[in-house]
Amino acid sequence: MPRFAVFLLVLVSLALGRCGNAETPSGSTAHAAPPYYFDRPGLVVELPGRLDEISGLTDLGNGRLGAVQDEKGNLYVLDAATGEVVHEHDFGGDGDYEGVERVGERVVVLRSDGRLFVILDWETEKAKAETTETGLHGSCDAEGLAFDSEGERLFIACKESPGRGLRGVRALYAYDLTQQALVPDPTFVLWADSLAGAQRSVDEAVRAAVRPFADINAFKPSAVGIHPITGEVYVLSSVAKLVLVLDRDGTVAAMWPLSPRLFPQPEGLAFLPDGTLFIASEAAGGDATLLRFAYHPVP
Repeated sequence: MPRFAVFLLVLVSLALGRCGNAETPSGSTAHAAPPYYFDRPGLVVELPGRLDEISGLTDLGNGRLGAVQDEKGNLYVLDAATGEVVHEHDFGGDGDYEGVERVGERVVVLRSDGRLFVILDWETEKAKAETTETGLHGSCDAEGLAFDSEGERLFIACKESPGRGLRGVRALYAYDLTQQALVPDPTFVLWADSLAGAQRSVDEAVRAAVRPFADINAFKPSAVGIHPITGEVYVLSSVAKLVLVLDRDGTVAAMWPLSPRLFPQPEGLAFLPDGTLFIASEAAGGDATLLRFAYHPVP
C-alpha cells in the first residue's frame, strides 16, 4: 500500500476512534481496538505536591513505581496502589529530568540534554549516580526513555529536532548499552504527510480529528514504553493527547486519542509485566495524577 494511503488509513482510524461508542474501549480504531479502556481507569490517585512536575515513570517491581520530575534530580519510589512516596533519593542537582527506566538492578534517568544518570544501589540510602553522555544533538530536547531488553539498548525520543538533516518528522534513537554508544541513525522516524489534495475525499469529522497530527509539530513525544507482552513501542504525546503504537519495523500499528479531562498533561508511562499500564500527568493547574489501566488483549 502506498505510504500516503497507509498514513491516511491511520488518520481515518484516529477519527473513528474519537467518535467511539460505549460498547468498545474509548479510542477504538478501525483496524485495532485499544487493549486499554482509556476513558475508564481502574485507579486514579492524586500525587503529592512535590510531584506536580512528574515527567517520567517506570516499574520497579514489588508494587513500586519509580518517578522523576523535571526540576530536581530526585528518584521518587512510589507505592503503585496509593501514589504515596515511600522513598526519595537525591542523585543529582537541579535540572530538566524527563525519563526514568529500570535496567536490571540499575535505574537510568534521562535529562533533556541527552545525559544519562545511572543510579546504583537505588534501594539503599547510599544510592549514587554515574553520568554518561549519549552524544545526542543539543536541539533534540530528549524526552522519553524505554529499555529494549531484546536489543540491550535504550530508546530515546526527541521532542524537538530529529537531527541528521531530517525535516518534518520526530525521531527515536537507540543507545547501545553493550557498546556504550548512540546508534547514529534514528531507529524510528515518525512522519506526517500533508492532506492537501485529499481534502475532498475526507469529511469534516475526519479532518477535525486528524488536525492535531496532520502537523507534525503538534506531535511531541513525552514518554516511551515497550509493551511487555506484544513488544510494541508505545509513544505518548502530551501536546497532541495521543498514544501512538509502533511495530518493531517502525510501522504505525495504532493511534488512540486521550481525554484532556483525564490526561491534562500526560508525561509518564510504565508497564507492569502483565500488561497493566500506568500513565502519570503533571498538575497543569490542578493535581498531578497517576492512572492505572488493566490490559484487555484484543482477539
